[in-house]
Amino acid sequence: MINEKQKRIIEFIRNRIDAWENTNDISSPTHICEIEALEIGLTDVLREIELLELDDIIQEMYFFIRGCCQ
Repeated sequence: MINEKQKRIIEFIRNRIDAWENTNDISSPTHICEIEALEIGLTDVLREIELLELDDIIQEMYFFIRGCCQ
């Protein structure tokens, strides 16, 4: 059974991936700012260390996707 915290993290990741998929400029630096800004919405469910880890994971995914096929 998935808990509420897990659901919120999945929703956050899904929203970021959807935004990247629908962007007209995957290389825009605003995508990094949006990752950090949206984490604010998770401060009520994640500890600081978890937010930092999530930030690293999402940024790594973003840079991997951005770097593909260039």
